[in-house]
Amino acid sequence: MFKYVREIRTKRKMLKTPKDKTLTLLIGIQGVGKSTLAEQLKKKDPHKREVISSDTIRFKLYEAKGIMEDYEKAFESKVWRLITSQIKECLLNSAIKECIFDATNIRRDERKKYVKLAEKLGVNTRGIVFYKSLESIKNQNASRERKVPEEVINSFYNRFQHPKKSEFDELYRIGSKRHFEKKRKEHRKNEINLKVNGFDIMNILKITPGKKVGKIIKYYENKVEKGLIKNNRRNLLKDCQARFS
Repeated sequence: MFKYVREIRTKRKMLKTPKDKTLTLLIGIQGVGKSTLAEQLKKKDPHKREVISSDTIRFKLYEAKGIMEDYEKAFESKVWRLITSQIKECLLNSAIKECIFDATNIRRDERKKYVKLAEKLGVNTRGIVFYKSLESIKNQNASRERKVPEEVINSFYNRFQHPKKSEFDELYRIGSKRHFEKKRKEHRKNEINLKVNGFDIMNILKITPGKKVGKIIKYYENKVEKGLIKNNRRNLLKDCQARFS
């Protein structure tokens, strides 16, 4: 049995196939165990449950191996169009009782899009949120076949938005929200609060996610830490454009 499920008092209800059609969103940073739980839910009732995984779709389309490499923005748009299409198809399939969406779903606006789709089709919604320490997440990532760049994990960790009960018909938690938030506050105090992030870098250089973005972020973190450049957003972006374009 998935070890974190023991922390949930209502684990039996969560693992039981819903009576009514349900869209379940798994919520959490890469490496927290979402896919493991998705597999267990599917295995428990394979004919009535369907798992849609953003990672599976992405890697099937582009046959990426090992650490994620740069890919075209248009490709990623295609991935999410296909995900939305598959979720809708799953929700319209009368044989399927539960459609499980296995993705990070860390932001409310991202979750809202799929919740609205479910509501439009008269489908119930539930969220399952995973809380784990950043250290555990990075250790888990190191053992994954498809490794996620560390700067991406850090970005998702900092941008994570806790789901509210009002977002779903049902909400389950795996792990401690309080402990997660306590550790995140400590992490933010200790890290260099660089005035630019990966998204700023990608935007100004017109590049897509990949190792290059992480290397640039680390370059400026080192420069700021050593006092070789001011930690000023405009100054950093100007230097970045001149140096890396």
